[in-house]
Amino acid sequence: MFMTRVKLFVLAALVLIPAADLLAQFRMRPPSPEEQFKEMAKDAESFDVATVELPKMMTWRDSADDVKAAMKKYLESKGVKDGKMTLAAFKDYTADKQRRDRDPAEQFKQISKDADSFDVATAEIPKRMLGWGQTAEDTKAAMKKYLESKGVKDGKMTLAMFEDYTTERSFRQWTQGGEYIDVSKLTPNQWVKEDTIALMKTVLEKNGVKDGKMDIKLYTEYTRTQRAAEEKKAEEKKGEEKKDEEKKGEEKKGEEKKAESSRKTEEPEKPKVVIPEEKRIVYRATNLPKELPSWFAELDKDKDAQVGLYEWKKGGKDMAEFLAMDANGDGFLTVEEVLRFQKAVAASKDNGKSLLAAARPNFGALPSLSTPPSSSEKSDNRDKGKQKGPFRQSPEELVKERFESYDTDKDGKFSVAEMEAMAKKTQSGIHRDWKKYDKNGDGFIDKDEYLEYMRERMGRKGPKQ
Repeated sequence: MFMTRVKLFVLAALVLIPAADLLAQFRMRPPSPEEQFKEMAKDAESFDVATVELPKMMTWRDSADDVKAAMKKYLESKGVKDGKMTLAAFKDYTADKQRRDRDPAEQFKQISKDADSFDVATAEIPKRMLGWGQTAEDTKAAMKKYLESKGVKDGKMTLAMFEDYTTERSFRQWTQGGEYIDVSKLTPNQWVKEDTIALMKTVLEKNGVKDGKMDIKLYTEYTRTQRAAEEKKAEEKKGEEKKDEEKKGEEKKGEEKKAESSRKTEEPEKPKVVIPEEKRIVYRATNLPKELPSWFAELDKDKDAQVGLYEWKKGGKDMAEFLAMDANGDGFLTVEEVLRFQKAVAASKDNGKSLLAAARPNFGALPSLSTPPSSSEKSDNRDKGKQKGPFRQSPEELVKERFESYDTDKDGKFSVAEMEAMAKKTQSGIHRDWKKYDKNGDGFIDKDEYLEYMRERMGRKGPKQ
């Protein structure tokens, strides 16, 4: 009966698996990374992970697509974007994969999908966790039996339990059901590495065991020591790779700098055209020009080196003159505007009457700069002001315009730096007493706060609350 079963097994194997493949599946030692690479690269220096034909030994647990996806992900983590796998990279990939496949924490993370536990009855067991000839149901049954031995009846496997379970399973594979591993009889071969035996002996010596026998408790300590050593080695390797990348980056910068220096030496340097910057004087109340009319300093009550409309009106000055000099219509007379208008008046033949009329064509017949207007002129100007408005821009329009121009980060409020930059262009005085208008105390001037400032400066009241 036994011989009959053997014959049937051999016959089925020969029918289902070609002879060469059958030998490959049952060969006594696993192929080395160098051998696997040579088979895939076909003696080339690299292979493309997207199109490579994988050996059957690499796909007996995972599908070809899964293996290729894992290799591609590994290459991308190393900054390789063309999908080309070299021998050095493949050896690193293989070592990293073996480390992760042995790491219970990695296996648990994959099964539990980052949860604190998983139900062994419904869990999806990765193929790489299955033993030779073992099914997912066999693995689940073994997990369930282990949990029951620990008094766990709900079928929930935690990480700590999973680590103990995988350690016990590995120990049983080593001992073939025995109670200990006789480390003294182990010799290096295709399956047991020399450093593995050395680490086992170190654990035994640490615990004072001289007969070379390692039980489950000592084996658990060995596996934890092994994982810690592998993790440390992996971290050291990452550090070395980072240093190599930094070194290559510095070398590349040096080469680029050298090439740039060489190019500059070969090419004659073009003479630089220096365009002198226009120097603009920022006027203060303490450095007003001598040619400025005396009324400017007299009316500038807040000493911000500009005369606001409200200051002009308090001084009893004529509105027409203000509007004629206010070139940008913002409700303020700057030093530049007054000086510019004085020069224009001096150059005119009619004492500036034509300039006044041209500056405000909708304001009607404007008086001279020196002669006070008659009562009829004042009445006429007031009537026409009601129809057309004496200002070319309202406070709201000015607020909108200045926020569009000087709110550089577009956050809807002025910082101190933005207010100072605006002062250089408009000679606005908000940067000096902004704290007075910062009603919410946030260190900024928002649109509502700036609108209040503009209304006050232009002598206008806000809307009724």
